[in-house]
Amino acid sequence: MAPKLQTKIKESEFFPGKITCLSTLRPIENIKLKLTERQEKLFKNSCFGHFLDMKEVQFSSHLCHKMLLREVSSNDYEMRFLVGGSEGRFSMKEFALITGLNCGKYPRLDISQKDEDETVCDALLNGETRFTNQQLEKAFLAADTANDMQMVKLAMLYFLECVLLGKERKVLIDTSHMRMVDHFETFNNFPWGRKSFNVTLSGMRRALKNRVQKFQAKQATKPAHKEEKYSLLGFPYSFQVWAYEAISVLTPTFAQKEGHTLPRILNWKAMSIPKETQLEKEVFSKKTVKVYQMLNPTKTEKEKAYMQCWMHLTGDNVQEAVAEDDNELQLLVSGDKDGHGEELEELDAYSDAPSQKIFSPPRPQKNAELGEIKNQLDRLEEKVDQILQLLLAKKSLSYQPPFQLQESVYGNNTMRRKSKKRKRSSRAKNVVMTDIRGNDLVVSENGGDNLEMTDSL
Repeated sequence: MAPKLQTKIKESEFFPGKITCLSTLRPIENIKLKLTERQEKLFKNSCFGHFLDMKEVQFSSHLCHKMLLREVSSNDYEMRFLVGGSEGRFSMKEFALITGLNCGKYPRLDISQKDEDETVCDALLNGETRFTNQQLEKAFLAADTANDMQMVKLAMLYFLECVLLGKERKVLIDTSHMRMVDHFETFNNFPWGRKSFNVTLSGMRRALKNRVQKFQAKQATKPAHKEEKYSLLGFPYSFQVWAYEAISVLTPTFAQKEGHTLPRILNWKAMSIPKETQLEKEVFSKKTVKVYQMLNPTKTEKEKAYMQCWMHLTGDNVQEAVAEDDNELQLLVSGDKDGHGEELEELDAYSDAPSQKIFSPPRPQKNAELGEIKNQLDRLEEKVDQILQLLLAKKSLSYQPPFQLQESVYGNNTMRRKSKKRKRSSRAKNVVMTDIRGNDLVVSENGGDNLEMTDSL
């Protein structure tokens, strides 16, 4: 007899929560309004084009929070949840079925390739490369060009960053994405589904870490503290739509399925946000709830490009589709560009057979992706500059970051200040400091009165 499944967090320790979804569906309407008819047609033929047909889905903080509380297990490739005595799996395979995005292996890339001499960055972003999602949205809405492909490329970058790679407000987008978009074929065929899933799952796995202890500690000191607030990265809407597909009792009360279009995310509409008490009463308090442990592709879905990397694998061998180091860019699987208006064979679309452990990676995936590491280094650099400013201010020296030192009468990249009070003939001391970029800064102190700072470049 199989052991009884248990959630990581005990039911007696469940707590109220409020989630901020860092992904937004606003770009869908903005792209429709901004692009011309011809540009919209070009966008629809891209790897993100089918999302323009997505119906309104209001993000349900209560639904996602209650699901995360019921996590049974997780690894770098999947999460499993226990609802009403039944287990369901959200993995990269389910993500591909829901979104229709390419989740193939990363290819080898040469991002120096460009379709045109003038880049999107130079043509539409004033040469700037450092953008938050909010700043990128403003730039997209303000962009104006007669070059249709340049506008479509900017729209694709905007959609990618703000919908599929939702991030904290101050985090900058990965500049490699900006370079990649200048080569349309490379950008369009890249497995953005894998990238989005990795960011989404990583955020979900970390979301409730130590939250029980934090909630209890806050309540002990502030009895009025009623809920924990946290954010979800990536594309949490995919997780919410997966719940609609996997937990039949959620429909039609909390979401409505209209049609059988592919991919599946295009069929769902959720116009209102359900109350926590209603969800608890009608779904999560029930002893038995029908949950499909895995979502299986229909005959039609098996023919879609976004499912090809799964179709030649069965059972435990499915791990070969995802069990790899995501930093090894080796194989490119093209994204699907059609598939609208086709019927789903309902009987084949789900499975409640005993779930199989399909992922057992040979080596752990790195938690942080390259883009996130770059953003962290940028923030660290800013903090180091601030600390240097504070330290040097104590010696009445106004510090400026490297590469921004103003030219003075003493020459380029040199800044000096001489005291007007008195001079000491004591021996000068030279101190060499290295900033975050690896540049040497020489600080010469003459008896504490005469300070001299020189950029060694």
